[in-house]
Amino acid sequence: MHCLFCSKQEKNYKPDPHVEFICGSCVVLLADADQDDLKRAHAKAVLKGYPGKARAIESFLMPEGKHANRPTKSVKRNLNRERIARPIRDKKRLPEPVTT
Repeated sequence: MHCLFCSKQEKNYKPDPHVEFICGSCVVLLADADQDDLKRAHAKAVLKGYPGKARAIESFLMPEGKHANRPTKSVKRNLNRERIARPIRDKKRLPEPVTT
């Protein structure tokens, strides 16, 4: 079976003959694509009669008014905070070295 978009085979994946799939590189391209480009590609796939491609592109389209799940507030670390003064491991509990 070949990828819906680039017609290449995935290296370590052999799907059933009746399963349509998208390879990893095409998934990355579709995930990074602009929403307007995806809408045009979806319309073209429907117009040309490619229902598998149209369904695949639909899964990457975001509903109107919704944004990606990104955090609203960035979490910054305080790099000037007080550090611990002792080593992390307790030296008293370390096993004795074996000498021969």
